[in-house]
This record gives sequence, structure tokens and C-alpha cells, in this order.
Amino acid sequence: AAEPPDGAAGKEADLDEILDEMGWGRFQCLHCALMAYVWFVGALQTLFMVFAKPGLRAELHIESSHTSALNSLFFVGMLVGAPVWGAASDRLWGGGGLHHVL
Repeated sequence: AAEPPDGAAGKEADLDEILDEMGWGRFQCLHCALMAYVWFVGALQTLFMVFAKPGLRAELHIESSHTSALNSLFFVGMLVGAPVWGAASDRLWGGGGLHHVL
């Protein structure tokens, strides 16, 4: 086992202290913005299902089962789109894309 650095014997690492020591740089800002975008897109899907489905049903006279299919199509789009855009990212940027970050 590796020896702890000088002055660290018996001291537990506190996450806040570690983050303060590391600092907040360009990578952290980019990563935070990316995660906020992903969270925002997920929330949009939920908002669409809550607010738009009743309006679609009333305006287009669509049955409830068909509006539920719209919800499923969102996930099918993610299932197909994620590998397609991942492969495109790897091809265009030589595999140096976001998979190194995530």
C-alpha cells in the first residue's frame, strides 16, 4: 500500500477540501454546462408529455394510446440516436469526444 503524503497520516480527506484545492477551471465549467444541458433536455420531454399531450389529444382527436406511442417514440429516438451520433462523433473527431469525459 502507498504511504500517505507528509502531514496526511491519520487525516481523512474531505470532499470540499479536495475540490477547493483542485479549483474550478475550464473543464469543470464545460462539464457542468454539458450536464445542465442533458438535464434540461430530459425535463423538456417530461414537460412535453405533461402539457402537450392533452392539447394534442383535443386538437387532433387522437386516442390516449396514440399519444402514449408518442412518448415511446421519444425513447426510440434516443435508442437510435445515441449510437448514431456517438459513431459520428468518433468518426469526425477520432474517438476523442465526450466518452473520455463521461
